[in-house]
Amino acid sequence: MFMSIKTGLKCLLQGALVALATVAYAGEELVSDEMVLNAAQHRSAQAKGSLLDSATSVMNFQAKPMDGLAMSPEPKLADRLNLAMKQLGADSHYSMQQRMDSMMGNLPPSGDSKQRIIGTDERQRIYDTRQTPYKAICRIEQRFPNGTNWIGTAEFVHPRVLLTNSHNVYNSSRGGWATQMRVIPGRNGTQEPYGSQWAARFACPPEWINGQENNRDFDMAWIILPDRTLFNRIGFHFGYQTTDDTTLRTSKLNMSGYHGDKNGEQWFQYAGGNQVVYASQFRHYLDTTGGSSGSPMWLYFSSNGQRRVVGVNCAESTGTTAYNVATRMTSRYFGWTQNFNTQYP
Repeated sequence: MFMSIKTGLKCLLQGALVALATVAYAGEELVSDEMVLNAAQHRSAQAKGSLLDSATSVMNFQAKPMDGLAMSPEPKLADRLNLAMKQLGADSHYSMQQRMDSMMGNLPPSGDSKQRIIGTDERQRIYDTRQTPYKAICRIEQRFPNGTNWIGTAEFVHPRVLLTNSHNVYNSSRGGWATQMRVIPGRNGTQEPYGSQWAARFACPPEWINGQENNRDFDMAWIILPDRTLFNRIGFHFGYQTTDDTTLRTSKLNMSGYHGDKNGEQWFQYAGGNQVVYASQFRHYLDTTGGSSGSPMWLYFSSNGQRRVVGVNCAESTGTTAYNVATRMTSRYFGWTQNFNTQYP
């Protein structure tokens, strides 16, 4: 019986693939020449059957619980089928389904309009997001149970694992765990040079969902993708490391992400050396706006080209003193990230 259901679902997905491909082809005249070229390049780069494989991975994904972590609930069969169908639309790149879903992400991040531009705005636009490491920095588009749509930032730290903020995956005022999330690496305005993928599960520290949502010590989360499909297109992920207090306090930091006031573009900064360091978070003075939550803050080692995340931007100060906040890569979070990387190769 189970095999017959899987066979039926596979046939349904195959039929949907044909239909979506037809819609994407027929609708290309409705988008700009730049989008048409990008879509054609994307399709030509895909191996035969990759669309179906990616959708099937969503259907077949099995979560592996990890001790001590809070994880989003296992998706129901209907939800899996819905995400699988959406994955076909996303991988078809400019299909009708993706255009409809992308409308969600073009909305401002509802209620997340706080910003702290400290002194002169020093953000710099990344014009070619296909470069390393910017291609591994993703815009994420989330939908929550109360029907609200949000945007944020996340970054690859493994072929199937991304770091972001807990408030990007779980918010009690929006109904709890995000019900859907589209992950878009290297988005550049309306261009999505690597396509996108729908996340399978989320995880965050248990404290975050047990009464400490405003405590930025716990505002680090993990996004799990169903397979390596998306990573195989970009071919790069960040490293990550813990740091001693002196190094974290005195180092200049890189940060890049998707600021809500910048129309889906990625913006970068390099500054610091004056962080205020605590056990599980730190204050910094780089500029942020709504949507940049989850942006990686990393050290670049020119001797070997390594880029290692030491924190994740998460919040803005609400008082008269201007500063922004990042959750620190502690030994606890380092260990969980390592475990995810082992469990989801």
